Amino acid sequence: MIASVNPFTGVTLRTFEPHSEAEVARRLELAHRTFHHWRTTSFEERAAKLRRAGELLEAENSRFAELMTAEMGKTIGAAEAE
Repeated sequence: MIASVNPFTGVTLRTFEPHSEAEVARRLELAHRTFHHWRTTSFEERAAKLRRAGELLEAENSRFAELMTAEMGKTIGAAEAE
C-alpha cells in the first residue's frame, strides 16, 4: 500500500495500491508510443497544446496549491507560486 501523508499533521490523506509489473510495463509502452507521436507533431501544435495545459493549470491554481500544501507541507504562498 502506498500512502500520501500530510508531513505537518502525519494524517494519511489517501492510500493507493501499487501497480503490478505488467501494468507498469503497459504504461511505459504507452508512454513510449505517445512520445514518438509527440515528436512528429508540429511545433505550432505542440505549443498550442502546452499553452492550453498552462491555462488549465492556472485555472485550478488554488486547488493545486491546497493539495501541495497538504501533501508536501509547502506554505500556500509557495505552492501558489510554483
